[in-house]
Amino acid sequence: MDFNSLIRCLFSIQNKMRRLILRLHILCILAFALILSGCSHRPMNEPPRIRYGKELCRQCQMVISDERFAAAFSDQESEFFKFDDIGCMRLYQEKNKVIPKYAWVHDYENQAWMEVSKSVFVRSIQIMTPMGSGVIAFSNRLNAEQFANKQGGQIVAWDEVPNFFQNNIDLIKGETNEAN
Repeated sequence: MDFNSLIRCLFSIQNKMRRLILRLHILCILAFALILSGCSHRPMNEPPRIRYGKELCRQCQMVISDERFAAAFSDQESEFFKFDDIGCMRLYQEKNKVIPKYAWVHDYENQAWMEVSKSVFVRSIQIMTPMGSGVIAFSNRLNAEQFANKQGGQIVAWDEVPNFFQNNIDLIKGETNEAN
């Protein structure tokens, strides 16, 4: 084999390697694009997915563990806020002067998400919620009234929710008042 043949052979191998590397780069870019397209974000007008037992309440920092009491909202900047207790969500909104774009609670009976505006709230000291608000939500007013009658509770408006646990407000905020 002469020198010119050797150079042509090397250039041929080099060109084949360049094409192979280019194809691999294109394949990696396509694979990455497919992965990203599969990671679609949840629309902000739909309730978020909560990883029960793993995610923390935005207000009290306790683990969100019971679907019956969980609540969430999305704000104007398209961020989700998740809570372990309906009372925690209401307190967070008041304390931080947040007006949610969308807000949801779970129906106490079937744990389905529903909009706060379409919910009927029951407050009872007999209901043991994670942070002691004693507030639960129903999608049906009749069911809420029946439950309230059985549990010695009452129907409350969304705006009244924080008033029911003012005595527990330090606990819910995660603060303690020590005597000076």
